[in-house]
Amino acid sequence: MLAADCPRRQARRLRWLCPPWDEQHPDWLRLDRDLPQDHRARLIDRFVDQLDLRPYLYDFCKGFGSASWHPALLLKVALYEQDRKVLSPAQWHRDGAEHTPLMWLTRGARPCRSALYDCRRRLCPELLEQLNGQVLLAAQNEQFCPGRRGSLDGTFTAARGSRHQLLNLGRLDKRLSLLQSAVAGDRAGVPPPRRPRWMARTAGGRHQQQQRYQDARRRLLAKIARHDRQQARRAKSKRRPASRVVVSASEPEAAVGKDKTKVLRPLYDTQLLRDLDSPFLLGYGVFAAATDAGLLPEMLRRTARQAGRLPEELLADAIYASVADLRACRDAGVVLYAALKAGTAARPAGAAEQGSRRQPLPLLPPPPPGRRGYYGKEQFVWDEPSQSYTCPAGQVLERLGRGKEGRVNGGEVAVEKYGTKACQGCPQRPACTRSQYGRKIKRLVEEPLLHELRQRMGSAAGQQLYRLRQQTIELAFADAAEHRGLRRFSGFGLRLAQTQVGLLVLLHNGKALMHCRQAAGVPAA
Repeated sequence: MLAADCPRRQARRLRWLCPPWDEQHPDWLRLDRDLPQDHRARLIDRFVDQLDLRPYLYDFCKGFGSASWHPALLLKVALYEQDRKVLSPAQWHRDGAEHTPLMWLTRGARPCRSALYDCRRRLCPELLEQLNGQVLLAAQNEQFCPGRRGSLDGTFTAARGSRHQLLNLGRLDKRLSLLQSAVAGDRAGVPPPRRPRWMARTAGGRHQQQQRYQDARRRLLAKIARHDRQQARRAKSKRRPASRVVVSASEPEAAVGKDKTKVLRPLYDTQLLRDLDSPFLLGYGVFAAATDAGLLPEMLRRTARQAGRLPEELLADAIYASVADLRACRDAGVVLYAALKAGTAARPAGAAEQGSRRQPLPLLPPPPPGRRGYYGKEQFVWDEPSQSYTCPAGQVLERLGRGKEGRVNGGEVAVEKYGTKACQGCPQRPACTRSQYGRKIKRLVEEPLLHELRQRMGSAAGQQLYRLRQQTIELAFADAAEHRGLRRFSGFGLRLAQTQVGLLVLLHNGKALMHCRQAAGVPAA
């Protein structure tokens, strides 16, 4: 295919280098005889040949300059090395002369290091989404990917930036001042007399380092502003100083948080959405976030764009069970199944109908040890007709007002406050509140969405369906981390992280499509 794609009669706008071997060359035939028929190189070769790479072709070659290697050849190299858990283009270049299956795959071609790095740069996230969309569309048309039920989860992947270069504002300003003096000296032709170990060795490197540190300072100031707004809503005894807010000097885009091993470092949040009834990944995304909270609406938009449709049922864990996520699923026509956090379970719906609400209820056992040792909200019975709560002692909590509360992702939710003043002589007051104003609780305006989720998760069908989550999406993450190297990204910046995950998903879906075709007896093209 590659040799046939580069005859001299081809349009002059697209000029490709011809591989040294064609399929009749003795060296290629020798490698072909030794390569097993089920080898991964053969599968990737057939898969890439079936992709429509026209958008990639015109982006790769603008019609001027030297001829370059065919993008299909470079994409085969990238996917094959990704399948071997080799992520560095420098290692790809070395493997081109040492790894026999790769020599067979490239027909003896050996792209230089700069061409391979440039290939990874040109494989932008937008292009990989288009290529992955082709695979999913073909799988849906051939009835291999139903896409009616999906499972969503995320994992923290270490960024390329060092975890030893986390700086607060004071240390960052000190380093930036030294860099500015060094860059000014470089312009005057006077190198710095004493260079710290963290400072770049060359004048060009110091100039780039200064720009990176200035970007880090802008991002750190934005993080400090968010930190101050969040701390203003906390009690003074629990507020944390702004000096504890840090940024990665080598990769300022990355979020700073604890990874799976509880190590504080720069990281990115990788999200995958897998089909429950097939091995295909319907959607993916990489975010500069240290939590999964608030990412479900964006993942729904990405999945609709990448797969062309949304699953009718979606399984997720407790972090995705917020009101904003439930609202997004409702608007998109997706039924969400997510585990509820501890303390969010409510009393049975019929509890409010047992006897008169105005009569004291039987004394409850002492509350279990927990936050402050008081009765939790789940011990209060909601009455829909009167829009009020009944406490364990039978007192009615009426609505006091309405307001808004912030969330981790920066969004807001509407809440209503309920309370009563009939707590002064209540025998259960020590187990309920110490406030002189009586017990007060909050209720989300969209609490019915949570109630519907409780009912779904409490049913036998919901529990049986939810068991499929760990059997699907957890296996996808385990395979990506153990066999594809998704433990630490190989390049700096969010876009390169998105490129690496995009290649991983394209490889996963491409292999799944080829295996499904083989199982169905579809002849190879």
